[in-house]
Amino acid sequence: MGTSYGLTELLSQTTLANIARWLPYPIDEAELQHRLLNRALRPQLLATDRADFYLDFALAREALIVAYRALLDEVPIPQYDWLVACGGALARAPQPGLALLALLDAIQPRLDAEVTLLNVHLDTLGLLPACGVLATLDELAAVEVFDHDVLRNQPLATVLVPVGEGRVGDVAVEVELALTGGHASTLTVRHGEIARLPLALGRRAQLTLRPSPGVRIGANAPGCRDTWKPRAAAGQHARPGD
Repeated sequence: MGTSYGLTELLSQTTLANIARWLPYPIDEAELQHRLLNRALRPQLLATDRADFYLDFALAREALIVAYRALLDEVPIPQYDWLVACGGALARAPQPGLALLALLDAIQPRLDAEVTLLNVHLDTLGLLPACGVLATLDELAAVEVFDHDVLRNQPLATVLVPVGEGRVGDVAVEVELALTGGHASTLTVRHGEIARLPLALGRRAQLTLRPSPGVRIGANAPGCRDTWKPRAAAGQHARPGD
């Protein structure tokens, strides 16, 4: 299943409406169907305009959603604090932040009491399949490749998901990022928003969150402040898309 050679299988398991919901421009069903049929007939074509580019990411989101739901039906997902993704549609993203947004839209990570920070990585070198094959021959070597090449290849971001309800536009959490040996910056995140705090690769900072009543961080009670020490918040690569 995928956005080119696996497109026919994807279209058999989703609808045109599900794909269109991820597009930032209006499109009628007939035009969308024609674009998808053309793509299925010519899977080697690359996006040539902005509309095709956004269609790539709409298909990537929907493929991830369908595959992830199938996985949940077969195997309950345990608690996790890493999300490592691969695939041409994500690896070719002109900006890493666009791949990150696609992953967050599709997986919708809801962090629980034990896992409050999610580290997201993108395997732009396509090493994950090789690690799987190598593990059948030498497990330690596969782990070393994963640790030293995959995880350091393209770290995207460290993601935090506060849990709670509120009206769109109301304040959800106040955030403060204090750089180790540097200045502090603050940010207000409202319900319905995704906010980004830039932190240079290799830099570390202390992260403090002050949620509004009704919003909780991890296992804390709603409205309770939480702080992560510098070793937990490390700089990554992700940049916002346009």
